[in-house]
Amino acid sequence: MVLRQALGAIDVLSAIACGALYFSHPFPHLQAALALALVAKGAFFISDVVSVLDIACGITMLLLLWLSWPAVALVLAIYLGFKGALSLLPV
Repeated sequence: MVLRQALGAIDVLSAIACGALYFSHPFPHLQAALALALVAKGAFFISDVVSVLDIACGITMLLLLWLSWPAVALVLAIYLGFKGALSLLPV
């Protein structure tokens, strides 16, 4: 239960970082750390389809450090925000 909420917090923080990118307020060190955390989380639970999406989101967040794609940042923020919010709900 606590592990699920901790991993959900990574998703919510990643969504906030991507949302800040959408509004042109990047936090590059935070974004890089959260992107690596998403890739590590996805690699740890690799047998699940959502984990593959976590790896893809992490790689995309790393690419957003150099490329300016506001629409992609917004899509990532929405996806990670919903995923993180669902994991923070009590069972």
